[in-house]
Amino acid sequence: MADEKLADAGRPRASKPSRRAGIVAVLLAVAGLAAGVASVAFDLGWALWIVALVAIGLALVLALSGARRLAVVGALVAVVIVAGGIIWARSAPPLPDGAIALPSAMAGEDTEDVDEDVRIVIDDAEQAVVGFSLEGERLWANTEAYAESRSAVLTGGSVVTYGAFGPDAAPATALSAATGEVEWSVDVGHANPFTANDEVIVFTDGERTVALDRVTGEPRWELAAGAYASTEGPPKLYDSYDPGRWRPGAEWMVVGDAAVGEFQVVDARTGDAVLEFTSGPTVIGRWVIAGDSFVAFDDDVEPTATATPLNGGSGWEREVLLDSDGYFEPIGDEVRIVHDDSVQWLDARTGELTLVEVPEGWTVSTGGAWLHGARTLVVERRDRDRNLLDVGLLDSATGDLTEVAGHPGRGARIIGNTPSGTLVSLPYRDAVGDAHDRAVLIPE
Repeated sequence: MADEKLADAGRPRASKPSRRAGIVAVLLAVAGLAAGVASVAFDLGWALWIVALVAIGLALVLALSGARRLAVVGALVAVVIVAGGIIWARSAPPLPDGAIALPSAMAGEDTEDVDEDVRIVIDDAEQAVVGFSLEGERLWANTEAYAESRSAVLTGGSVVTYGAFGPDAAPATALSAATGEVEWSVDVGHANPFTANDEVIVFTDGERTVALDRVTGEPRWELAAGAYASTEGPPKLYDSYDPGRWRPGAEWMVVGDAAVGEFQVVDARTGDAVLEFTSGPTVIGRWVIAGDSFVAFDDDVEPTATATPLNGGSGWEREVLLDSDGYFEPIGDEVRIVHDDSVQWLDARTGELTLVEVPEGWTVSTGGAWLHGARTLVVERRDRDRNLLDVGLLDSATGDLTEVAGHPGRGARIIGNTPSGTLVSLPYRDAVGDAHDRAVLIPE
């Protein structure tokens, strides 16, 4: 018996954590849980969330500190809790069905333009024009076409960079969208690109409009008049009227003198006039070119749209719903008229009108949420105090609504329109309230 007692005395015994350590562990656990719940419920940020995770981890370590093996297990579990909590809190909400997440660089403010395959970024840090694939792969970089305050547009298989600001404007330079190699470089003064098609790219400075061959850069035609886009446009572009804004893919365009209210519709390929119209001095009437039709809007009595064909055929006239809260823009052969709660599609060839209603409780966002020609629109749901509750993506042709999961961030907007679909910036707030940018492709 004495030998057994001696043997027992020689074995290491698992010690229990002290009563004080147990109390501290309980207090840390309670404090950690309270801090964690508060940081998530009230968006109090990462500092409090990290403190909460560390407190819970320490509580676990103290609770299991009575034995060496248990203490090691507790430390490992505590590390897992902290790491897992950080990963969980930073995780992005799920994407809408079918949407494709793009690299974070694609959502930057320095992004200039996009086509089906290439996203163009003016990289001031690198002092280069950089082409990325939509999957984020760096395709090429060109330093020759870079200059301060430079911008870019994509037309066909070319990237055209230009710098119309400052006393010494840099020449317009065309790069291959596939390789980044220079195709041509032409001095256009302080003119900006206005439109392009498969034959020409047109520049205007408000007093002179010049068309260059899209492939060679050789001059095709020139007019001593400014070029004018549709008098309406997305709110992002129309906070102040910009008559010379970029309108891709135009076959027809308007030139003239706004000071006297005299305008012409010209063939963008040749510069030949096909239609003349007037407007009051300094006031440009409400009109748009959609497909091969010039559509003018008159709301003196009832809002009315009148179409004049530009290549032969019969015109039409009909009433439309268009008030001060709405805006219209051309998309192919149709005119899209957007209000807070509805979208109308006006066929410029026939005058047929199709109404698409925005789902109840949702409104079309006007806070920089537009891009010319994009089929997808950003919609919002807000409370009575105008606090943002939810963000959604509306197919403006069908009225189908896709709600964006998670905590919406401010500034959801359309950032690109490609043959593959619409590029959308969908900011979100993580579990503890920090804001993150995210760019996605919505296939069409």
